[in-house]
Amino acid sequence: MSFNVEDLIPHRGRMKLIDEVVEVSGNRGVSSSLVTSQWPCLDNDAVHPIVCIECIAQTAGTAFGWRERQRGGLLEGRVGWLVGVKDARLSAGRIPIGTRLTTTAEIVNSELSYAEIRGFVEADAARIAEATLQVYWPEE
Repeated sequence: MSFNVEDLIPHRGRMKLIDEVVEVSGNRGVSSSLVTSQWPCLDNDAVHPIVCIECIAQTAGTAFGWRERQRGGLLEGRVGWLVGVKDARLSAGRIPIGTRLTTTAEIVNSELSYAEIRGFVEADAARIAEATLQVYWPEE
């Protein structure tokens, strides 16, 4: 099953960190990303591991986008999310350009316009980041 990233999340340009949606359902997303020189938080050919938080949020966004597509909705014109970091563990140092990241995010609780997300990021089969995010989006 193949999905176009741009059909599921609104991020574009330097802020679109996901290259490929590997798996997606209504509560879970898995994505693949290649760290490039265009990524935010770049310094001396490596990025700060804080970008893993955004990878988790965008990967969760693929699940939300998939849900919306299943209901026949569109992403165009949508307002953004307010995302809070409830808990995070970043175990990697700086992440070099060219590193392939695999991110998994799961929506563990979702009510009205609030959700809690748990996710993790792996590089070379080693877990380098874990986070629990709280997400709020305005009602339409």
